[in-house]
Amino acid sequence: MKVIKFVIIASFCFAFNIVSIINPKIVFAARTYYAQVPNNDTFLFSSPDSIEQSRLFVLPQTYFVELLKNANENFYYARYNDVYGYVLKNEVKPVKNVPTSPFLSNINFRIFVPSGANLRSSPYNNGTINLVYSIPFLDSNLLYYGVAYGEEAISRKGNCWYYCKYFTSNLTYTGYVYSPLCDSLSSITPNTETVEYLESITFEDETTQVSGDVFKGLSQTTTTLLIIAISLPCLLFIYLLFKPTKLAQEVGDESKPRKKHQRKKIKRLKNSDYFEFDDDF
Repeated sequence: MKVIKFVIIASFCFAFNIVSIINPKIVFAARTYYAQVPNNDTFLFSSPDSIEQSRLFVLPQTYFVELLKNANENFYYARYNDVYGYVLKNEVKPVKNVPTSPFLSNINFRIFVPSGANLRSSPYNNGTINLVYSIPFLDSNLLYYGVAYGEEAISRKGNCWYYCKYFTSNLTYTGYVYSPLCDSLSSITPNTETVEYLESITFEDETTQVSGDVFKGLSQTTTTLLIIAISLPCLLFIYLLFKPTKLAQEVGDESKPRKKHQRKKIKRLKNSDYFEFDDDF
C-alpha cells in the first residue's frame, strides 16, 4: 500500500514539475511612473468625460502625480497624494526617477470669519444642498491640496476656492472652502528636484504569461537532464518521507521473533528473586 501511495504522489509531483517548466508564470513588479506638473493651470479631474464639470482642483506647479494606467488616448488615471483622478496626457511630463517629495505636504490654513465657513462638495451653488460640514472660527485643521475656481460667493471677492481635507476628532471630510473666508495659508515653495524626462511610457500587467516552447533551441539531452534535475529532489523527498525507520520495522513486524528482546529482559532481572516477562511472551 505504501508503495502505491509513493508511486501516485511521485507521479503527480513529476507531472507538476513538467507543467511548470512548459507553461510558467513570471511575476514582474509593476513599474511606478510619476509625471511632473510643469504649468500652473493643470487640473486633476474626477472623470475623463465632461471635463468642464469634473475639475477637482489645480495641481501645484512643479510637483508630481503618480500615473497608474492609461484611461484613454487623452487621459492618464493618476493619484495626487490620496486623491485619485485623471490628468490630461499633454499637460504632464513623465519622469524617469521616483521623486523624493512628489506631493505638497503640511500646507494648512484657518477659518478667519467669526461666523465660520462651510465646507462644500462643490465650488458652485447649483441649487442643490452641497454642504459637507460647518467649520468654526479659527479652526485650522485643514489640509490644503490645491486651488479651484467656482462661483463668486461674496461680491467682488473673487471665485477662488481651496480644495482641502478637514480633520475632526475622529472623522475627516473633503471638499471646498471659499478662500476669502480663510487666512494663514502656508507658504508654497516650488519643488526643485532634478528629474529626467521620458519620451514615452508603457504600462505592464503585473503578471505576464510566457507562451511558446521554452525548450526550443535546447538539445534532447539537455532537455532530459533539465527535467531529471527538477524532478529528482521531489522524488527523494517523498522517498525519505515514506521510508520506514528501523524502529518502526521492529515494532510493526508482528511475525518477527521477539526472543532477542525477551532474553534481554530476563537477563536484566535474573539476579532478583523472580522473573518478569513481557505480556506477549
